[in-house]
Amino acid sequence: MSSSLNSAIHRFMAQSRRALLGLQPEDWLEMATPVNVPSTTDAYPNWRRKLARDLETMFSDPDIIRLLTAVGDGRRLALAPALGRSTKRAQDDNDDRPG
Repeated sequence: MSSSLNSAIHRFMAQSRRALLGLQPEDWLEMATPVNVPSTTDAYPNWRRKLARDLETMFSDPDIIRLLTAVGDGRRLALAPALGRSTKRAQDDNDDRPG
């Protein structure tokens, strides 16, 4: 998958209004095969493959920072209406309390 398609897919998913979004670091690192796929030790070397980079290197990569920033921005925009309703509902509940 190309970097631009990978980024576009992540940005599209970020626009979902679902409360939970799961992303795979393997996709950020453009790894061809997944890590930690449940299977048997003979059929697939599950739990033995590692990410292509350590966390410090991964989270200091400008491309990954840009991607995750875009995903975060997309999530905030997608969830803003729901968060606003929750905040308004909580304020209304507090206004209704005596004393």
